[in-house]
This record gives sequence, C-alpha cells and structure tokens, in this order.
Amino acid sequence: MILMHGTVAFVGLLNLIVVGVAIVYIVYFGGKHYLSLLKKWQKNEEAEEDADDFENATDGQEIPESNR
Repeated sequence: MILMHGTVAFVGLLNLIVVGVAIVYIVYFGGKHYLSLLKKWQKNEEAEEDADDFENATDGQEIPESNR
C-alpha cells in the first residue's frame, strides 16, 4: 500500500514537471513568434505611413520651382 502511494505521488510529481515544462515552452516560443510578428507588422505600418506621406505630398498638385 505504501509503495502504491509513493508511485502515485511520483507519477503526479512527474506530471506536474512535464506540464510545467510544456507551459514554459509554449509561452517562450509563442512569445518569440508573437514578437517577431509585431516587428513585421510595425515595419509594414511604417511603410504604409511613408507611402501615405508621399501620396499626400504629391497629390497631383504642382510642386513649386523653389521646392524642386
């Protein structure tokens, strides 16, 4: 009976360790992937803003000679 309780406790502890490692793995690598996506989105937004600025600056209006 004591051996059975020890085995159950050992398996339970092993289960906690495995679940803990899995959670850390998911959070760590999921976080890295999410951060890389954020950087990519930020670059795309900056490129769109630059394109909008350029589009607004040359909106079919004549650019004065002094600014050429």
